[in-house]
Amino acid sequence: MNRNYYFFIPVLFLIACTSKPKLPQELHLPAVYYGMIPCADCKEIDYELTLQENFIYEERRMYAGKSDSMYLEKGRWYIKNDSVIVIEQKMDESTQFLVDSNALIMLDKSGNRITGGTAEMYYLKLGSRKNLAQVKTDAAVDPYAAKRVAGIDFIATGNEPFWSLEINYESKMHFNVMDGSDIFLEIPPSIYEKNQIIYISEVEGKKFEAIVISETCTDNMSGEKKEFRVICNYDNTTYNGCGTYLNTKYALNGSWQLQMLLSNDLKIEPSKFPVIIFDVAQNKVMGNNGCNNYNGSVKITDTEIAIDKNLASTKMACEGTIENEYMQELSGGTFRYILNDNQLRLIADDVVTMDFVRLSIQ
Repeated sequence: MNRNYYFFIPVLFLIACTSKPKLPQELHLPAVYYGMIPCADCKEIDYELTLQENFIYEERRMYAGKSDSMYLEKGRWYIKNDSVIVIEQKMDESTQFLVDSNALIMLDKSGNRITGGTAEMYYLKLGSRKNLAQVKTDAAVDPYAAKRVAGIDFIATGNEPFWSLEINYESKMHFNVMDGSDIFLEIPPSIYEKNQIIYISEVEGKKFEAIVISETCTDNMSGEKKEFRVICNYDNTTYNGCGTYLNTKYALNGSWQLQMLLSNDLKIEPSKFPVIIFDVAQNKVMGNNGCNNYNGSVKITDTEIAIDKNLASTKMACEGTIENEYMQELSGGTFRYILNDNQLRLIADDVVTMDFVRLSIQ
């Protein structure tokens, strides 16, 4: 009996030691992450981290402006608190990263998020140094190249104090104020009010509100013009700035008013022009056809819009509308789309079917 008892203990110990820890859903191994992180005595650190399935990591660092040498370190890594990666380094030191969607966020020595104006530089994006090298070249032409690679779909900024709002519709919203607030929020359902999209969320018991307004906006420092005016309200403070979409698909978000149907101008009262609203993240379409409200599902890619053929609609009777013609073309349609500034063109079978303009302040 005693022999069986002592045999049972090592078996349990072996099972416990060989069971794999639970990995975050966002982490798919092997994985490579890359970024340019701040440096105290050089321009910046060219940083790449590779995580292997056997819990071995490879860390590569190059100190830009100081040395062209690449420093390589290998060691073990493990999961802490289900969402934090810890890499063990020499001299009993370690570095911690919070797992995010398609990214790792480098934490400070106490395991807290790094805040302030350089906070976004501590994001390591999924992808190798080699694969993301083109971003540097693209940035000379497109200042938002790195943001696009990072999955940012919409960005807004303001001044006095400097603040930024970044939205990844497949992940979260990130609101940062220089030397102040730095918060991440779940993306709430969108509220559509004519020319506005409103997001209302809460973090640590405080209400956060972001209002995206379809109105040309000029940055009061750079003079750059953007398509949207953005207002953020948080912690009893209002922040005003300008915003733009970085992802073509999500730029469809919002309200669009019909201007042309099957190459024919609309010969009806402007108040009865049909309106369509896209909620890209939720795969929803809704609007008013000049008489009745309608809604349904939609599938949107970077090039096509496919509308549900079974759109639900109210049943009022109206005169002086093009309700029937509009719904006949819209329902069940698959369109190639062209988005140019605030104009949207839908094309089916190489025929221009509908032209819309984004609703804005008149």
